[in-house]
Amino acid sequence: ADLSAFSSSSFSTTGWINSSLQEFLLDSNHTISGSNDSLESYISSLTMKLHIMSQDYTDQLETAMVESMATMPRILAEISRVEEQLKTIEAEMSSLTEQLNSLDQRNIAGVEDLSRLDTLKSNMEKCKATLEEHAQWSQLVREAKSILEGGGRLSDSADRIEAMFRSLDILKNLPGNEERQETCESFKESLLSALRP
Repeated sequence: ADLSAFSSSSFSTTGWINSSLQEFLLDSNHTISGSNDSLESYISSLTMKLHIMSQDYTDQLETAMVESMATMPRILAEISRVEEQLKTIEAEMSSLTEQLNSLDQRNIAGVEDLSRLDTLKSNMEKCKATLEEHAQWSQLVREAKSILEGGGRLSDSADRIEAMFRSLDILKNLPGNEERQETCESFKESLLSALRP
């Protein structure tokens, strides 16, 4: 008898029995209608064989189910562990994203602070330079006047007057600009007069 037919999805009980009996009759040259002990013996033997095989497959199935049930907790535990790891990774990624966003905001704020500080420093330096130039103006006027009136070297007086004109441009937006212009022009004319033969 063909036992492989049992695994077929189109298995037919009647067809399998008839095929098995036909196989027996062909091998023994007997008919089903005839009285033959060998037929009953064959059927009994086939029945016992099916019973044993059925029991064997039942045992195998039960063993497989027990093994499957035994491994199921480990599988479920592994799934839970992986899920927890995924949750941890997601939380870390979310935290990292927040940190990066916060860092970006701090960087932007830091750049703005640096820009403000640079502007403040630049403006303070301009004010300092202007105040220093204003303080130097009076000194330049005294030195130029002293050289011209005291008969000193005209080149020294020219240097002082040139410095006065540079200061005049720096101090042009401060009060007293017109007076400073007049002073520069006056010293310039005095120098030119002293240079004439």
